[in-house]
Amino acid sequence: MSSAGMKNRDIDGGWAWLVLVAVYCGKIVLSTALYMSGVFYVALVDFYHEDPAKTVIIGSLYSGLMCLCGPFVSILIESFSCRTSMVIGGVLVSLSYFVSAFVDDINYLIVTMGVCGGIANSMASVPLSVSLGYYFNERRNTVISLSMAVIGLGMFIASPLSLYLLNNYGLKGTFMIIGAFTSHICICGMICKPSSSELAIQKERQIDQNKRKIRRERSNLPFLLNKCTSILSIFNVKLFKNVSFMLFLLSTVTWNIMQSICLMHLPYYIVTKGFPESSITLIMTVFGVSNTSGRFLSALTVGAGGIDSLTLHVGMLGVAGVVTLTFPLYSHFVSAGYIYAAVAGFYTGGPNSVMTPITLRLVGVKDISSAHGLEICFCGIGILVGPPIAGVLYEATHSYETSFMMSGIVVLAGSFLGILSSIKAPPLPSENLHNDISITNPDDTEIAEELHTLENDKDTLRIEPEKHEDLCEEDTSFIRNSKQL
Repeated sequence: MSSAGMKNRDIDGGWAWLVLVAVYCGKIVLSTALYMSGVFYVALVDFYHEDPAKTVIIGSLYSGLMCLCGPFVSILIESFSCRTSMVIGGVLVSLSYFVSAFVDDINYLIVTMGVCGGIANSMASVPLSVSLGYYFNERRNTVISLSMAVIGLGMFIASPLSLYLLNNYGLKGTFMIIGAFTSHICICGMICKPSSSELAIQKERQIDQNKRKIRRERSNLPFLLNKCTSILSIFNVKLFKNVSFMLFLLSTVTWNIMQSICLMHLPYYIVTKGFPESSITLIMTVFGVSNTSGRFLSALTVGAGGIDSLTLHVGMLGVAGVVTLTFPLYSHFVSAGYIYAAVAGFYTGGPNSVMTPITLRLVGVKDISSAHGLEICFCGIGILVGPPIAGVLYEATHSYETSFMMSGIVVLAGSFLGILSSIKAPPLPSENLHNDISITNPDDTEIAEELHTLENDKDTLRIEPEKHEDLCEEDTSFIRNSKQL
């Protein structure tokens, strides 16, 4: 067997399948804890007797920070590994629930569960999909899409489990049990050891960082400017130059605006139309079932030989936009709420599953950790801005019809942005999906040649002889360290 084959023996088989099980279990654990926020909200209001508007901040921070911290978690992944981020996140999520069990002031609970729990949840959740991208090549789109689909299982588990725990163990006891439950993320993280692909990409990053460091030190830039350049190099700014990817991120914001408006305002809109309050539970259950179905079916569709994930994204957003825009026209029918919940749930579930496959196509596996962090961040932007905008429109018009029509127009605009993204996107990969991962793994000779070239440029870079000798020693040390990788 060739050396390349030996290095990649963990890709698409062997340990990769155990990683897949660990990632899916981790997704279910985190999504179950996340979707308990709605039931916890009611319990927190009853226990602390605080203003509902203040109490809801806990759940908003928990879910919002989980998304908005995505880019910073990507830096942690690139600096260390997916496993490190998952384990640290798992420990902190567990501690946030455990400490919250001993908090008697809701102001402190906002910090322990809302802020700390949200950041920790982001650290644990972002690397899960990234790990699958490193471990799978041939089946990558399918396994990553299904990893987003299993989140729907958390929707089913969350409500009955949280109600059972609250009824039998109370709020404080439930926090401690959920703390123990989320600690299993650490086990999932330990299983997700760095693959050969991740190690190769880390080696490339170390080489690039060393080159940039040498160039910065050999330049005559002022100290402060040199430090700013060093800090900016941590962020993967080239992603913002990828027009197709940025258009896709803007498109992602639109359907998250619509989905958040549905989850927050659909129940109240149904009541204003004369439906009994008892119908709210059934309608939201229909939304959850349809959302999960959309995730699973979309995950199965984008596999090898299936529909292009970006085309599926554009089509589903177009249908969701039309159905939402016209909802006020048929909302007076008895079954309208159930029909809309089913359609909206299905067509917002699909884009969840195809996000990461689309990102892989647009940026490649080498930048997947940074891109996935931005992807999650833009989802959070949509989740945060959607309900407030709908609330402002309701206050102005005293009707939710304007809010839903607005969200329908926004999603149609997102579908158009998806079309533009597909025009700018790179061509689809060939049938040999092994070409999708193109990881160069330069040997020590290549590294030495690169560093030797940099040394010969000392006249151009105007480097002092004493500093040159120090850098040569650093280069030699780097070559020795790279052999250990």
